[in-house]
Amino acid sequence: MQTRAAVEYFLTRFLGGIGDDQLVEPLARISHVRELERKEILFHEDDPGETIYFLISGSIKLTRINPEGKEAIIHFVQPGELFAEILFFMQNRYPVTATSLDKCLLLGLSTTGLQNMIREYPPFTMRLIGLLARRLKYFVHMVEQLVNADVRQRFISYLEQTAAIKGNPFTLPVPKGELASLLGTTPETFS
Repeated sequence: MQTRAAVEYFLTRFLGGIGDDQLVEPLARISHVRELERKEILFHEDDPGETIYFLISGSIKLTRINPEGKEAIIHFVQPGELFAEILFFMQNRYPVTATSLDKCLLLGLSTTGLQNMIREYPPFTMRLIGLLARRLKYFVHMVEQLVNADVRQRFISYLEQTAAIKGNPFTLPVPKGELASLLGTTPETFS
């Protein structure tokens, strides 16, 4: 996929086709398309970075390593999601490791370029703020689930959220052990 086509897809899928064709060229100038093979690492936790990613196809696992060396799954990125947007606020360091779960196609967006676009295109800025607020709401919900819900309730909530995105029926996008980690439990308890 060429960068311009990826940018058009991003505008349509992520920003809901805000109808502003003047954004295609500026976004294409600050973007690049990247392909990953299965189990390829896009970036490591604490790596310096300047790129925010939009997943076009495939799936990405975001993880952190705790002080005991255990991997904690933070999120499974699905097509149509933006990730690593925290670079706007974290002094250009990735807070997680991103690993492809299968072959992936991504649109990389320069944080510096996006910051300039935010200043120059107010409708783009407002739409982006709204989408980031929804993402924050999702993570607040995840924390609430981890604190207040048992494993069964967390799994049902995950199924409801996934069905809302993918429709019914769907297959689980990740192996059982990795889903258990996302839900804050062990594979044995999850079974």
